[in-house]
Amino acid sequence: QIAEVHERRSEYEPAINWVEKGLNYLNGDEQSNEAARIYLIGARTFDHQGRLDKAMDWCQKSLAIASGIKTREAQQTTAQAYTRLSAICLLRGDFDLSIPFCQESIQIYQEIEDTAGQIGPYIIVGMAYFSLGNWGQAQDAFDKSLGIATAIGDIDGQSRASNNLALIHLARGDWDQAQLLFEQNSNIWKQIGMAKD
Repeated sequence: QIAEVHERRSEYEPAINWVEKGLNYLNGDEQSNEAARIYLIGARTFDHQGRLDKAMDWCQKSLAIASGIKTREAQQTTAQAYTRLSAICLLRGDFDLSIPFCQESIQIYQEIEDTAGQIGPYIIVGMAYFSLGNWGQAQDAFDKSLGIATAIGDIDGQSRASNNLALIHLARGDWDQAQLLFEQNSNIWKQIGMAKD
């Protein structure tokens, strides 16, 4: 958890140090969901550093461990690992690879009835479709993500989904709808004190 706090603050070196400490505490017993989660935090940290090969490797280690454990928590970790893999593929420009990873993640989240977990993979798959020029499928994915985020009150999810919807409207030349979405987004962030004029 300390590693995760550092990672979210973009303090990557301390994050990796704590990840390594976490792995050392396992004393070689890495067949647990905790080990899978530690590898996933490491993968996310390497991803944000732009070390995509290392991120992919650690993500696959997380997936290999978590997918063999039959608990709800491990299924969540598995879904998170697929989402991270899809994000890495998106950054690499491997859009056709990103899509099935997202679909796998969404399916797992649906099976365990984790509605909130679906927001991220829907956004990523929408970005992959958008990058491939499949604007209809991209909009459908963003709409689903926005619907979930709105229903559960996830401001960050609403923001990311509506921003991406605005980009589709921009690409289609629908300037008014794009501007409306950008303005709504800005107002949401101002209300919660996360944006300035």
